[in-house]
Amino acid sequence: MTTEQPIYLRTHQILKLLGIGRTAWHNWVKQGIAPAGIRLSPRVFVWEKEAIENFLKAAPRTGKKQTATSQEDEA
Repeated sequence: MTTEQPIYLRTHQILKLLGIGRTAWHNWVKQGIAPAGIRLSPRVFVWEKEAIENFLKAAPRTGKKQTATSQEDEA
């Protein structure tokens, strides 16, 4: 019987995945928007990959919506 070991992500990996800055990520964690990490040492936190994937699935999609007029402008 084998059990899968969780995969952990470091802060820099999450920042690259989300395309955000360190301050924004830490603010999200502090505000409870993003999952809390696991402290390995005073300066090192990790997050379970599954928790980050669930966070991404639940996160609202934001961005600039294209309207009919803006699509015509691009043509």
